[in-house]
Amino acid sequence: MFNVTRSSRDGKRLLAVTFAFSLVAAIFTGLLVATSSTSTYSAIVTPGFPAYFRIDGGFTTVSIDVSSDVPVTVCITDMGGYRNLADGSDALCYLYVEGETHFHRIWRGGGGRYYLVVISEHRARVRVRIEEGLLVR
Repeated sequence: MFNVTRSSRDGKRLLAVTFAFSLVAAIFTGLLVATSSTSTYSAIVTPGFPAYFRIDGGFTTVSIDVSSDVPVTVCITDMGGYRNLADGSDALCYLYVEGETHFHRIWRGGGGRYYLVVISEHRARVRVRIEEGLLVR
């Protein structure tokens, strides 16, 4: 039968590896918590008066959940498209969905600021939930 013994050096090495792993896990968890945020908005959208919601693009992932009582159009655009829509003209949309009462999408844009625009041809009660972070559901 073999008799296995450990030296004190092996114990110290195991302790150092465990400490390093715990430290990396704590930093990663803190980073995930620090970069995530959730916002919920309720708005009334009428024809000619769309609802605008700002999305800080950065390099995070964005989860968008839009629900309404009548079909609406959802558009994600940048500052140029925001100005065009505010002036009443058409805009380039990075994400465009038309005629939906419930819409959920996970989206990752480049760096910069984006705008979520909700447009309706009829009076609509809209609920928008925007979750930003490195990991979203």
